[in-house]
Amino acid sequence: MIIREFKLTDQHTIARHLALNGVPFRTLSTRHISSIVAPFRWKTLGYRPYGYKPDALAYEIYEMKRDEFLRTPRGRAVLMKGGILWRLARDVVNIESVLDGPTEWAKDLTSRRSGPSVSVDDELSEQELEFICGTYRVHTDLKSDQISLSSWWPSHIVWAGSGLNLMAWSDDAEAWFQRRLEDIRENRATLKTSDAWRKSLKLQRGTARLRKHMDAAAGDFINGKRFDAQSSAIRLASTNR
Repeated sequence: MIIREFKLTDQHTIARHLALNGVPFRTLSTRHISSIVAPFRWKTLGYRPYGYKPDALAYEIYEMKRDEFLRTPRGRAVLMKGGILWRLARDVVNIESVLDGPTEWAKDLTSRRSGPSVSVDDELSEQELEFICGTYRVHTDLKSDQISLSSWWPSHIVWAGSGLNLMAWSDDAEAWFQRRLEDIRENRATLKTSDAWRKSLKLQRGTARLRKHMDAAAGDFINGKRFDAQSSAIRLASTNR
């Protein structure tokens, strides 16, 4: 759909367009399996005591550490994730690093290997995903070792299932992001668990079905099927009922 609407013709132009608009994508490349190396490990934000209430200064410290990570070669993988991760990386990661293709730490993403060559691209670990969203391990009480994962920003998975995720970064998503950032700067915001984030970003009525139909229509177009505007309009309209 993007290719047709904006008349994008080559891979470099397509990748640039996606990277500028917060749409998730990959830049797969082929390498010999012997060249695959493990990515370097990055520090987490660590553990915090029961009742931990970070302030704007704590956010600035997290922001400094996050941006330091984003300036490494791993930053391109964050930008390509789209959504909230893309927004956190957008003002830091150089888009040219994305267009240059996979780094030396690219991961083997081959589903069925039939020879020494594999498909690779940069991918983030769970630890890195948590870190980028400002996640702390906060003790839930004084007597046990139980912890909650509480963060400044929603996780990639939570964002993907929210009503603000419409494939590309939208005006509504940006307005929400700026409100949240202002609340943090003014000490009005608190850390949230995944459950709390899901509730605060609850899907608007019909959003999930709308996204499903959009994905199906895009898939049909890419696979060369005829685009039926009338039937698509009927399917999309039904999402609001």
